[in-house]
Amino acid sequence: MTLPAGIHVAWRAVPPGAPRREASRALLAELLPRASFVSRCASCGGDHGRVRVEGVDAAVSVSYVPGWAVVAVTRDHPRIGVDAVPAEAGGLERVLPGGSAERARAGVEDVPVRAGGAVDAREWARGRRVPAGVGGAVDAREWARIEDAAARVHGTADAREWARVEAVLKADGRGLRIDPSRVTVNASGDGWVARIVDPDRRPSGAGRSEWRGWDLDGPAGVVLAVAVGAA
Repeated sequence: MTLPAGIHVAWRAVPPGAPRREASRALLAELLPRASFVSRCASCGGDHGRVRVEGVDAAVSVSYVPGWAVVAVTRDHPRIGVDAVPAEAGGLERVLPGGSAERARAGVEDVPVRAGGAVDAREWARGRRVPAGVGGAVDAREWARIEDAAARVHGTADAREWARVEAVLKADGRGLRIDPSRVTVNASGDGWVARIVDPDRRPSGAGRSEWRGWDLDGPAGVVLAVAVGAA
């Protein structure tokens, strides 16, 4: 997906044992050459947490996955959030918001439809009843292949959904101090719109914060999402 003008995302490999912050700060310096960057934890005051920009009117966000540092930069929005998740991350149904958790509890029957034909839905439906191969003979290897393909697609879907939620919470600034179940995401145009149902903030009685977001192609095996405040 192509990001709107004014939003930039970049990533850099982090070799095993190398300081990942050095990689992310180097990327930020390349994108904002006259800026400096500081982190200060709101809870303990330590040198970690959300990255803030000094010297340039811009907002940034940083995310890490094993082997990679990912940054997002904008001069056009007051806040931005980016999140990177391994595409095969599992178990996210336990923390994803309502609809996603419901799909996870329901199983993976809906996965072939979202797999772009990687697994035929009719074949999957037949397989769920009788794991039969060619000519009706039971084929354990074919059944395992279908199960494995669907599980991997399902994991990717969960990872994508979680990346969206985390990007929104990072853009909001409070991160996981907000229950992820308060975030709802819906497709909109070439991206998506997210809302945080937030009883602590009630502008005009709405009780919601709205964000625009986009899914990105990242490094191999990594799912990315970026979010900014909606106009």
